[in-house]
Amino acid sequence: MSKFSVIVPVYNGENYIKKCLDSLTVDTNSDVEIIIINDGSTDNSENIIKSYMDKFANIFLYTIVNHGQGYARNYGLSKANGEYVFFVDSDDYVAENIFKVVDDFLKKQSPDIILYDYVAVSNNGEKLFSKEFDFKNNKNVTDIEYLFSDPGPWNKVYKKEFLDCINFKFPEGIIYEDYAYIPSLIIYEPLIAYIPEELYFYVYSNVSTTRNSEYKKKYEDIFIATEILYNNFLGSRYDEQLCYIIYYHLLYSGALNFYKFEKYDQIDKIADYMKDKFPKWMNNKYIKERSLKERFISYLFYKKRYKLIKFIQNVKKLVKHEQ
Repeated sequence: MSKFSVIVPVYNGENYIKKCLDSLTVDTNSDVEIIIINDGSTDNSENIIKSYMDKFANIFLYTIVNHGQGYARNYGLSKANGEYVFFVDSDDYVAENIFKVVDDFLKKQSPDIILYDYVAVSNNGEKLFSKEFDFKNNKNVTDIEYLFSDPGPWNKVYKKEFLDCINFKFPEGIIYEDYAYIPSLIIYEPLIAYIPEELYFYVYSNVSTTRNSEYKKKYEDIFIATEILYNNFLGSRYDEQLCYIIYYHLLYSGALNFYKFEKYDQIDKIADYMKDKFPKWMNNKYIKERSLKERFISYLFYKKRYKLIKFIQNVKKLVKHEQ
Protein backbone atom coordinates (compact mmCIF):
# COMPACT_ATOMS: atom_id res chain seq x y z
CA MET A 1 0.00 0.00 0.00
CA SER A 2 1.22 3.48 -0.89
CA LYS A 3 1.08 6.36 1.54
CA PHE A 4 -0.69 8.65 -0.94
CA SER A 5 -2.85 8.18 -4.02
CA VAL A 6 -3.27 11.14 -6.37
CA ILE A 7 -6.25 10.92 -8.73
CA VAL A 8 -6.07 13.09 -11.86
CA PRO A 9 -8.92 13.02 -14.41
CA VAL A 10 -7.82 14.26 -17.83
CA TYR A 11 -9.92 15.27 -20.81
CA ASN A 12 -8.15 16.96 -23.73
CA GLY A 13 -5.49 18.41 -21.46
CA GLU A 14 -2.50 18.55 -23.79
CA ASN A 15 -2.00 22.27 -23.10
CA TYR A 16 -1.61 21.96 -19.34
CA ILE A 17 -1.09 18.34 -18.22
CA LYS A 18 2.71 18.73 -18.33
CA LYS A 19 2.69 21.45 -15.68
CA CYS A 20 0.40 19.35 -13.51
CA LEU A 21 2.58 16.23 -13.80
CA ASP A 22 5.79 18.21 -13.31
CA SER A 23 4.48 19.43 -9.97
CA LEU A 24 3.39 15.94 -8.90
CA THR A 25 6.74 14.31 -9.73
CA VAL A 26 9.14 16.80 -8.11
CA ASP A 27 9.24 14.87 -4.84
CA THR A 28 10.51 11.44 -5.88
CA ASN A 29 11.24 10.39 -2.30
CA SER A 30 7.62 10.21 -1.14
CA ASP A 31 5.52 7.07 -1.30
CA VAL A 32 3.03 8.30 -3.92
CA GLU A 33 1.05 6.65 -6.69
CA ILE A 34 -0.28 8.97 -9.40
CA ILE A 35 -3.45 7.58 -10.97
CA ILE A 36 -4.39 9.29 -14.22
CA ILE A 37 -7.79 8.69 -15.78
CA ASN A 38 -7.78 9.61 -19.45
CA ASP A 39 -11.47 10.34 -19.88
CA GLY A 40 -11.72 9.78 -23.63
CA SER A 41 -9.31 12.53 -24.70
CA THR A 42 -9.10 13.11 -28.45
CA ASP A 43 -5.94 15.23 -28.38
CA ASN A 44 -2.33 14.35 -27.53
CA SER A 45 -2.93 13.98 -23.76
CA GLU A 46 -2.37 10.22 -23.65
CA ASN A 47 0.98 10.38 -25.46
CA ILE A 48 2.18 13.10 -23.10
CA ILE A 49 1.16 11.03 -20.08
CA LYS A 50 2.91 7.95 -21.47
CA SER A 51 6.11 9.95 -21.88
CA TYR A 52 6.00 10.64 -18.14
CA MET A 53 5.33 6.98 -17.43
CA ASP A 54 8.64 6.19 -19.14
CA LYS A 55 10.38 8.34 -16.53
CA PHE A 56 8.34 7.62 -13.40
CA ALA A 57 7.26 4.13 -12.33
CA ASN A 58 4.65 5.50 -9.92
CA ILE A 59 2.38 6.86 -12.69
CA PHE A 60 -0.52 4.64 -13.71
CA LEU A 61 -2.75 5.42 -16.69
CA TYR A 62 -6.30 4.20 -17.28
CA THR A 63 -8.07 5.19 -20.49
CA ILE A 64 -11.87 5.10 -20.50
CA VAL A 65 -14.71 6.27 -22.71
CA ASN A 66 -15.66 9.85 -21.88
CA HIS A 67 -18.06 9.85 -18.92
CA GLY A 68 -17.29 13.16 -17.22
CA GLN A 69 -15.24 14.17 -14.22
CA GLY A 70 -17.42 12.58 -11.54
CA TYR A 71 -17.18 9.14 -13.15
CA ALA A 72 -13.44 9.54 -13.80
CA ARG A 73 -12.77 10.46 -10.17
CA ASN A 74 -14.80 7.47 -8.97
CA TYR A 75 -12.93 5.19 -11.35
CA GLY A 76 -9.63 6.48 -10.06
CA LEU A 77 -10.77 5.99 -6.48
CA SER A 78 -11.55 2.35 -7.24
CA LYS A 79 -7.92 1.89 -8.33
CA ALA A 80 -6.35 3.76 -5.41
CA ASN A 81 -4.23 1.84 -2.92
CA GLY A 82 -2.98 4.75 -0.83
CA GLU A 83 -3.71 5.44 2.79
CA TYR A 84 -4.69 9.01 1.87
CA VAL A 85 -6.19 10.35 -1.35
CA PHE A 86 -5.68 13.62 -3.22
CA PHE A 87 -7.92 14.78 -6.08
CA VAL A 88 -6.03 17.03 -8.51
CA ASP A 89 -7.58 18.66 -11.58
CA SER A 90 -5.39 18.28 -14.66
CA ASP A 91 -5.29 22.02 -15.40
CA ASP A 92 -4.07 22.81 -11.87
CA TYR A 93 -0.81 22.04 -10.08
CA VAL A 94 0.50 21.54 -6.55
CA ALA A 95 3.31 22.91 -4.40
CA GLU A 96 6.50 20.91 -4.86
CA ASN A 97 6.65 20.08 -1.14
CA ILE A 98 2.99 19.06 -0.75
CA PHE A 99 3.63 15.39 0.02
CA LYS A 100 6.37 16.10 2.55
CA VAL A 101 4.23 18.70 4.34
CA VAL A 102 1.24 16.38 4.56
CA ASP A 103 3.40 13.39 5.52
CA ASP A 104 5.04 15.37 8.34
CA PHE A 105 1.62 16.46 9.55
CA LEU A 106 0.34 12.88 9.59
CA LYS A 107 3.15 11.86 11.92
CA LYS A 108 1.40 13.92 14.60
CA GLN A 109 -2.24 12.97 13.99
CA SER A 110 -4.41 10.90 11.67
CA PRO A 111 -7.54 12.87 10.63
CA ASP A 112 -10.17 11.77 8.14
CA ILE A 113 -9.89 14.98 6.12
CA ILE A 114 -7.13 17.59 5.92
CA LEU A 115 -7.72 21.04 4.45
CA TYR A 116 -4.98 23.39 3.24
CA ASP A 117 -4.79 26.82 1.64
CA TYR A 118 -4.67 27.37 -2.10
CA VAL A 119 -3.67 30.06 -4.57
CA ALA A 120 -5.75 31.13 -7.56
CA VAL A 121 -3.59 31.85 -10.60
CA SER A 122 -4.20 32.88 -14.20
CA ASN A 123 -3.32 30.77 -17.21
CA ASN A 124 0.10 32.42 -17.37
CA GLY A 125 0.83 31.79 -13.70
CA GLU A 126 0.02 35.27 -12.39
CA LYS A 127 -1.21 35.18 -8.79
CA LEU A 128 -4.81 36.39 -8.53
CA PHE A 129 -5.53 35.78 -4.86
CA SER A 130 -4.82 33.44 -1.97
CA LYS A 131 -7.48 31.48 -0.14
CA GLU A 132 -6.32 31.28 3.44
CA PHE A 133 -8.86 29.75 5.80
CA ASP A 134 -9.51 31.67 8.98
CA PHE A 135 -9.94 28.70 11.26
CA LYS A 136 -9.76 29.38 14.98
CA ASN A 137 -7.72 26.27 15.65
CA ASN A 138 -4.97 25.37 13.20
CA LYS A 139 -5.20 21.70 14.13
CA ASN A 140 -8.88 20.79 14.38
CA VAL A 141 -11.60 22.20 12.12
CA THR A 142 -15.17 22.44 13.40
CA ASP A 143 -18.11 21.11 11.42
CA ILE A 144 -19.38 24.62 10.65
CA GLU A 145 -15.94 25.78 9.52
CA TYR A 146 -15.77 22.83 7.16
CA LEU A 147 -19.23 23.50 5.75
CA PHE A 148 -18.29 27.06 4.90
CA SER A 149 -14.94 26.20 3.36
CA ASP A 150 -14.57 25.75 -0.39
CA PRO A 151 -16.60 22.72 -1.63
CA GLY A 152 -13.92 21.71 -4.12
CA PRO A 153 -12.26 18.32 -3.48
CA TRP A 154 -8.82 19.49 -4.55
CA ASN A 155 -7.76 21.54 -1.49
CA LYS A 156 -8.20 18.55 0.78
CA VAL A 157 -6.67 15.17 1.56
CA TYR A 158 -8.94 12.26 2.49
CA LYS A 159 -8.26 9.13 4.48
CA LYS A 160 -9.10 6.27 2.11
CA GLU A 161 -10.52 4.19 4.96
CA PHE A 162 -13.01 6.97 5.73
CA LEU A 163 -14.14 7.24 2.09
CA ASP A 164 -14.52 3.47 1.83
CA CYS A 165 -16.48 3.30 5.09
CA ILE A 166 -19.14 5.75 3.85
CA ASN A 167 -19.14 4.27 0.31
CA PHE A 168 -18.14 7.67 -1.05
CA LYS A 169 -18.83 8.41 -4.70
CA PHE A 170 -19.13 11.60 -6.70
CA PRO A 171 -22.43 12.06 -8.57
CA GLU A 172 -21.85 11.01 -12.17
CA GLY A 173 -23.02 12.52 -15.44
CA ILE A 174 -23.34 16.08 -14.12
CA ILE A 175 -21.15 19.10 -13.49
CA TYR A 176 -21.17 20.78 -10.05
CA GLU A 177 -20.59 17.29 -8.63
CA ASP A 178 -18.29 18.79 -5.96
CA TYR A 179 -20.97 21.13 -4.65
CA ALA A 180 -23.43 18.25 -4.67
CA TYR A 181 -21.49 16.03 -2.30
CA ILE A 182 -18.34 17.44 -0.64
CA PRO A 183 -20.20 19.55 1.99
CA SER A 184 -22.35 16.60 3.07
CA LEU A 185 -19.29 14.62 4.19
CA ILE A 186 -19.72 16.44 7.49
CA ILE A 187 -22.79 14.32 8.25
CA TYR A 188 -20.48 11.35 8.88
CA GLU A 189 -18.68 13.26 11.66
CA PRO A 190 -15.13 13.06 10.28
CA LEU A 191 -12.13 14.32 12.21
CA ILE A 192 -10.95 17.32 10.20
CA ALA A 193 -7.58 19.04 10.42
CA TYR A 194 -6.00 22.06 8.75
CA ILE A 195 -2.53 22.82 7.40
CA PRO A 196 -2.05 26.62 7.10
CA GLU A 197 0.11 26.45 3.98
CA GLU A 198 -0.54 27.19 0.30
CA LEU A 199 -0.22 23.73 -1.23
CA TYR A 200 -2.50 23.91 -4.28
CA PHE A 201 -2.62 26.20 -7.32
CA TYR A 202 -6.05 26.57 -8.86
CA VAL A 203 -5.91 27.86 -12.42
CA TYR A 204 -8.67 30.26 -13.40
CA SER A 205 -9.18 29.13 -17.00
CA ASN A 206 -11.24 30.76 -19.71
CA VAL A 207 -12.97 27.40 -20.26
CA SER A 208 -14.00 26.80 -16.66
CA THR A 209 -17.64 26.13 -15.85
CA THR A 210 -18.73 29.59 -14.73
CA ARG A 211 -16.49 31.71 -16.97
CA ASN A 212 -17.38 30.31 -20.37
CA SER A 213 -18.60 32.82 -22.95
CA GLU A 214 -20.97 30.28 -24.52
CA TYR A 215 -24.06 28.94 -22.78
CA LYS A 216 -24.06 25.23 -22.11
CA LYS A 217 -27.08 23.13 -21.27
CA LYS A 218 -24.96 21.43 -18.60
CA TYR A 219 -25.15 24.60 -16.49
CA GLU A 220 -28.65 23.46 -15.63
CA ASP A 221 -27.09 20.52 -13.77
CA ILE A 222 -26.92 22.88 -10.82
CA PHE A 223 -30.54 21.97 -10.07
CA ILE A 224 -29.66 18.26 -9.94
CA ALA A 225 -26.63 18.99 -7.78
CA THR A 226 -28.67 21.15 -5.42
CA GLU A 227 -31.30 18.45 -5.02
CA ILE A 228 -28.62 15.85 -4.24
CA LEU A 229 -27.11 18.17 -1.64
CA TYR A 230 -30.52 18.94 -0.12
CA ASN A 231 -31.47 15.27 0.13
CA ASN A 232 -28.11 14.36 1.67
CA PHE A 233 -28.79 16.78 4.51
CA LEU A 234 -32.38 15.71 5.18
CA GLY A 235 -32.86 14.95 8.84
CA SER A 236 -29.53 16.51 9.84
CA ARG A 237 -29.00 19.39 12.25
CA TYR A 238 -27.56 21.67 9.59
CA ASP A 239 -30.70 23.32 8.21
CA GLU A 240 -29.43 26.87 8.62
CA GLN A 241 -26.03 26.06 7.16
CA LEU A 242 -27.63 24.21 4.24
CA CYS A 243 -29.82 27.25 3.53
CA TYR A 244 -26.73 29.42 3.33
CA ILE A 245 -24.80 27.01 1.07
CA ILE A 246 -27.70 26.72 -1.38
CA TYR A 247 -28.36 30.45 -1.25
CA TYR A 248 -24.76 31.21 -2.22
CA HIS A 249 -24.28 28.59 -4.91
CA LEU A 250 -27.78 28.65 -6.41
CA LEU A 251 -29.53 31.98 -5.76
CA TYR A 252 -26.40 34.12 -5.98
CA SER A 253 -23.67 32.47 -8.07
CA GLY A 254 -25.99 30.24 -10.12
CA ALA A 255 -28.41 33.03 -10.91
CA LEU A 256 -25.55 35.35 -11.89
CA ASN A 257 -24.31 32.75 -14.36
CA PHE A 258 -27.77 32.31 -15.90
CA TYR A 259 -28.31 36.08 -15.99
CA LYS A 260 -25.12 36.51 -18.02
CA PHE A 261 -26.78 34.47 -20.78
CA GLU A 262 -30.24 36.03 -20.22
CA LYS A 263 -31.67 32.65 -19.20
CA TYR A 264 -34.44 34.17 -17.10
CA ASP A 265 -36.50 30.98 -17.13
CA GLN A 266 -33.70 29.25 -15.22
CA ILE A 267 -33.54 32.08 -12.68
CA ASP A 268 -37.30 31.73 -12.31
CA LYS A 269 -36.70 28.09 -11.36
CA ILE A 270 -34.13 29.16 -8.78
CA ALA A 271 -36.50 31.71 -7.25
CA ASP A 272 -39.33 29.16 -7.12
CA TYR A 273 -37.01 26.62 -5.49
CA MET A 274 -35.98 29.07 -2.79
CA LYS A 275 -39.62 30.01 -2.15
CA ASP A 276 -40.47 26.35 -1.75
CA LYS A 277 -37.49 25.18 0.33
CA PHE A 278 -36.20 28.31 2.07
CA PRO A 279 -38.90 31.02 2.09
CA LYS A 280 -37.24 32.78 5.05
CA TRP A 281 -33.73 32.76 3.61
CA MET A 282 -33.29 36.50 4.18
CA ASN A 283 -33.47 35.92 7.93
CA ASN A 284 -30.61 33.42 7.86
CA LYS A 285 -27.88 34.62 10.24
CA TYR A 286 -25.09 33.57 7.89
CA ILE A 287 -26.63 35.29 4.89
CA LYS A 288 -27.03 38.48 6.91
CA GLU A 289 -23.26 38.57 7.24
CA ARG A 290 -22.80 38.76 3.46
CA SER A 291 -22.33 42.12 1.76
CA LEU A 292 -25.34 44.36 1.16
CA LYS A 293 -24.58 44.35 -2.58
CA GLU A 294 -24.64 40.56 -2.77
CA ARG A 295 -27.86 40.28 -0.78
CA PHE A 296 -29.54 42.99 -2.86
CA ILE A 297 -28.66 41.25 -6.14
CA SER A 298 -29.91 37.94 -4.73
CA TYR A 299 -33.14 39.59 -3.58
CA LEU A 300 -33.77 41.00 -7.08
CA PHE A 301 -33.24 37.52 -8.56
CA TYR A 302 -35.58 36.09 -5.94
CA LYS A 303 -38.23 38.65 -6.94
CA LYS A 304 -37.53 38.08 -10.66
CA ARG A 305 -36.85 41.80 -11.19
CA TYR A 306 -34.73 41.42 -14.31
CA LYS A 307 -35.67 44.78 -15.86
CA LEU A 308 -34.63 46.56 -12.68
CA ILE A 309 -31.30 44.72 -12.67
CA LYS A 310 -30.73 45.75 -16.28
CA PHE A 311 -31.63 49.36 -15.45
CA ILE A 312 -29.16 49.45 -12.56
CA GLN A 313 -26.45 47.99 -14.78
CA ASN A 314 -27.08 50.63 -17.45
CA VAL A 315 -26.94 53.44 -14.89
CA LYS A 316 -23.64 52.11 -13.53
CA LYS A 317 -22.20 51.97 -17.07
CA LEU A 318 -23.38 55.55 -17.73
CA VAL A 319 -21.85 56.86 -14.51
CA LYS A 320 -18.59 55.09 -15.24
CA HIS A 321 -18.55 56.53 -18.77
CA GLU A 322 -19.16 60.07 -17.49
CA GLN A 323 -16.33 59.74 -15.02
